[in-house]
Amino acid sequence: MVSALDRSDLLLLTKDDFNRAMNWMTEAEAFMPDIFKAGAGNADAKAMEEIYHYVLTLQSKGPVIERKIINFAKDRVPLHSIERVIHIMTMAGC
Repeated sequence: MVSALDRSDLLLLTKDDFNRAMNWMTEAEAFMPDIFKAGAGNADAKAMEEIYHYVLTLQSKGPVIERKIINFAKDRVPLHSIERVIHIMTMAGC
């Protein structure tokens, strides 16, 4: 429909409109994996920053129990990713 309206004001779909729209969709789909990778990386980085700040805040009161970090992290990253995120943060010296 968008292709038809782009071509004219007639609300008539043609085979050419379909093919043109299909080409647009195919071209857009080629970039989807990169878009999802970028979004996931940014979400993980933001969550890691929040976890890091939380740990810094708690450290002023003494040692931080891992259970508290996990409970804080579960609201910021998918459950299956918590261990991986904490491991990456540890390896990065956070």
